[in-house]
This record gives sequence, C-alpha cells and structure tokens, in this order.
Amino acid sequence: MPVVEKNPKIDPKKKDPICGMQGTIPKYDHYFCSQKCIEEYEDKHNLNPHRKLNKTMSFILGFVVSIALLWGLQQSGFMRIFMGIALLALAGLQLIDLKGYATAFANYDIIAAKSRVYGLAFPFIELALGLAFLFSYLITASAIVLIIIFGIGTIGVTKNLLSKNPVKCACLGTKLPVPLTKFTFFEDIVMVAMGVMILLGV
Repeated sequence: MPVVEKNPKIDPKKKDPICGMQGTIPKYDHYFCSQKCIEEYEDKHNLNPHRKLNKTMSFILGFVVSIALLWGLQQSGFMRIFMGIALLALAGLQLIDLKGYATAFANYDIIAAKSRVYGLAFPFIELALGLAFLFSYLITASAIVLIIIFGIGTIGVTKNLLSKNPVKCACLGTKLPVPLTKFTFFEDIVMVAMGVMILLGV
C-alpha cells in the first residue's frame, strides 16, 4: 500500500516571487502560480511595456469618454442631479462606520492623515454638497468646495499609488472595502472635472 505524504515540502525554488505560493508555470527563471502573478511580475520589472501602454491608453480613453458623457449631462441639465445622488450615496456608505472610515481615509488623504476631525467631517461635507447640488443651492460655492477637497484628495491618492503602498480605499466606506487603485484616482479627477464644468457652466 503506497504511503501518502501528508505535508509535502514546498520546493523553495518553485515559490512564486509575487505571492509566495507554490509555482507551477516556469517563466523568467521563476515559477509562478497564475497568469496574474506573471503579469504583476512583468509590470514590476517593466518586462511588458506594451501592456503598460495599453493600460495607459485605456485610462486616457476612459477619461475622454467620461468627460464627453459628463458634458452631455451638463448640457441636458442633469449634471447637478447626478452629482447630488452620487455624493449622497458615497456619504451614506461612509457614515455607516464613521470612525472606521476616518481611520481608513487617513491612510492616504494628506489632510485626514494630520487631522482626524477632517476625516470625521468629510462624509458630512459630501452630504452637504450632495444636498446642495440636488436642490440647486449655493451651486458656485459648492462647486468650489468640491474642486478643492477632491483636488486635495487626488494628491494623496497619487502619492500613495506612486509609493505602491497597498491600502484600502475608504470611498465606499469600511463595509465595502476596495483596494486603492488608479480607479480611485480616476474617480477624484472626474469629480474635479464635474466641479469645473458646473463652475464654468460649460
């Protein structure tokens, strides 16, 4: 009767350099456990510049299309309603766990990192802006505040992405944790763009 080895040793030479798991796919003098880890390794060591270029082009195209859609909303008069609903939804998710949100937000926002009061107040600022846009109240002042807070947020997100420090994004609160990625940067930039469009009336 064959003897079954209960705890087979993992060959250290076959450890995936990205996740540390047992690798089965040989490439670049390493063994990888999945195609995803291979792509991460290539991105980390700039071994596949074409994919990086494709990602950049996709990001730019997505931004251009988003701006075009936002311009259409602005021309049809639905921009403020859209922004109001979006901001209210974000604020509602963040207020479910306000203290947890402030802690997570401080991991990448440059003001929240120094002032917990700002982190605790941010969902209420979004709530107030959402109501203002929804009911067309103090639109100019609201657009300026929106541009400032999300412009500052963009700085913090950019710094974190460049440092490659893996943290969770607090934009959807702590109950729906999502990683801080380029999409977070995209979200902040779009918010700033919407604020500028409303401010300038374009």
